Amino acid sequence: MVRVPSTATRREFLATSSLAVAGLALASPRRLFAIPARARQSVGSFAPQLIDPETLRQFARSAIDAATHAGATFADVRVSDRRQYSPGGPGNEGYLSFNFGCGVRVRVGEHEAFAATGDPTPDSVARAARAAVATARALSAVSAPPAPLLPTPPATGEWVSPREIDPFTVSPDEHAFVQSGYTTFGRKHGVTIGGGIAWGDETRVFASSDGALITQRKTTGSPYFRVEFRSWRTLRLLNWITVPTFSSCTAGFELALGPECHARFETAVDELAELMTYPFDFAEVGRRDVVLDGHAFGALVGGTLMPALSLSRVLNEDQDSVGTSFLSPPESIVGQALLSPLLNMGVVQGAPHHGAAQWDDEGAVATSFPLIERGAVVNYLGTRATLAELPNGVKPRTSPGIAFASEVMTLPGARPGTLGVQPNATGESFAELVKSLGNGYIVRNAWAEVDQQASSGTLHPYIMFEVRQGKIVRRVIKGRLEFASKKVLSALASLGNESSLCPATGSVSGGMPWSNTEYVITAPAAIIRDVNIASNHASFG
Repeated sequence: MVRVPSTATRREFLATSSLAVAGLALASPRRLFAIPARARQSVGSFAPQLIDPETLRQFARSAIDAATHAGATFADVRVSDRRQYSPGGPGNEGYLSFNFGCGVRVRVGEHEAFAATGDPTPDSVARAARAAVATARALSAVSAPPAPLLPTPPATGEWVSPREIDPFTVSPDEHAFVQSGYTTFGRKHGVTIGGGIAWGDETRVFASSDGALITQRKTTGSPYFRVEFRSWRTLRLLNWITVPTFSSCTAGFELALGPECHARFETAVDELAELMTYPFDFAEVGRRDVVLDGHAFGALVGGTLMPALSLSRVLNEDQDSVGTSFLSPPESIVGQALLSPLLNMGVVQGAPHHGAAQWDDEGAVATSFPLIERGAVVNYLGTRATLAELPNGVKPRTSPGIAFASEVMTLPGARPGTLGVQPNATGESFAELVKSLGNGYIVRNAWAEVDQQASSGTLHPYIMFEVRQGKIVRRVIKGRLEFASKKVLSALASLGNESSLCPATGSVSGGMPWSNTEYVITAPAAIIRDVNIASNHASFG
């Protein structure tokens, strides 16, 4: 961690943080700065601004020129400069970090290689490009050539995500003041509100030897809050609930303001108060009907279909790392009604959704498109390389633009930022679904764990209730839902309406180098019949 004065220049910043000494690559491109919570100047004044876009474009051109002069038949490059701020609570320091990166992908003949650097100098970027070309030549003697890339027209242009207030022009004191408002609200209701909103600001440039040159700047807010009830004597955590209507998105500081924020906390406080009125007991083993709220159903759908629809798994390219898929081979899957006809899901692109961009990290236009229609797979999640490997009957003509790299020092993979499950326009609210359930269980908030093929797994509830004759009678602990993916998604009996929609955050891993990328899935509440309920009670004696 480094503390620097607010007058630091970019040169001083690089020297202080050991980010770069001309011509030397970085061991760690990220540096962390502590900022006093009560400071009145803007967050951005504590360290230099982002590298200007034209300089990043020059880095990109240097990489492309170096690669083509070294013999690359194709090259593309992603250059990024990013800063992130995590505000401190009242009286606590906040933290500001910077991260530069450049990743170059080249093809020499029919072989491909990738190299990266965290050193923001033209020489370092050019060296990375030449290293990638040398690696591709060496690979030609030991590996099979990759698939050709799906053609994409070279794009040029700029895009800036919409925002009303730049969070980096706001002072740490103002960030802390907003956070203290959440704390005060919780104290008035006898609970603790934990968490906060982390902010990101990134300029990313994409260029290719085909003539593409794209500049995009994105501001993001990543909120996480939970309402906690603690013993006033021991401070031991007794119960808690997340505030599920918050999710990561492209937005400015306005995300933290407005009456809707307090309305969300009020709802969570009321739910926590209700939760604590019920007696609790252990889950009963057996097959039961369940109501999943939007967060839990999103976790189930995202945890199973997100990996299963990934073409790198479907085509067995990731079988030795993350796994394969139960939705293969594509030619026998696409168009077949394998799941409930109530299920419709797709990729949602564009602001203010999480991961919004005008173009992806391969230069393709980012578009929204369906994945599941009436229970049938109609599209897969792929990059220009994996989409090109699909059979002609199911191969798209252009990439839908979902190839992203969470860090540009890794290769882009099929990483849609936001997925959406379509609610039932004539369906019921969450409360109405509970009444219509009869006898069974409610799951509020959950996370999914699946096997190597995503064909089966376990849904782990954070909060679970038993329902008898449409009414909650007790809270259930140490319960879990075990499922076969096709069966559980075919047993979908009812979907809630738009009022039951709720976002859930998941993550997908893989690629080379290895990376982990978050996504958001928004889903309605759902009733699923005859689910296998298991219990952890026995393992605790």
